[in-house]
Amino acid sequence: MTPVEPTRETERTEVVDTLRGIALFGIGVINLTAFALPGELPGHYADGTVLDRLIAGAILFLVESKFFTLFSFLFGLGFAFQLQRAEQAGSGLG
Repeated sequence: MTPVEPTRETERTEVVDTLRGIALFGIGVINLTAFALPGELPGHYADGTVLDRLIAGAILFLVESKFFTLFSFLFGLGFAFQLQRAEQAGSGLG
């Protein structure tokens, strides 16, 4: 059985790494605004005018949920890559 090693630089998928960085940046920005402003949890905007709530809902739908979805998908994709490499190395994890 061959031991599983870290991914070599030549084996990395740059597109996945770039998208993961963008998703983490977006999650960080969303969390900064959520932690910096007083009020409810992100996505729960009860205060303000109807326009404020519509804009907050649009941001939630168009921005916040996309970063979390993208990061979750990339997490699963990275795990699938790990299992594939382990299977190719014959480690018996896959």
